[in-house]
Amino acid sequence: MGNGAIYLAGILFGLAALIHLGRIFCPFDVIVGGFSIPHELSFVGFIFFGMLSVYLFRARHIRSIVLEKKP
Repeated sequence: MGNGAIYLAGILFGLAALIHLGRIFCPFDVIVGGFSIPHELSFVGFIFFGMLSVYLFRARHIRSIVLEKKP
């Protein structure tokens, strides 16, 4: 996976984290298949997607450092 793909995935996971954060502060209903998703799940979603986003941005940064050091 190239740096661009890692960067794009980091952005998408970051956006998902921001949507969960928005749902925490401005609650809105999410209904999937007739089942209402509890608002408490947004705390878990915010932490999960936020950590994935940070991980991918760090991995992209480390990958670029390693590729620069190759002869």
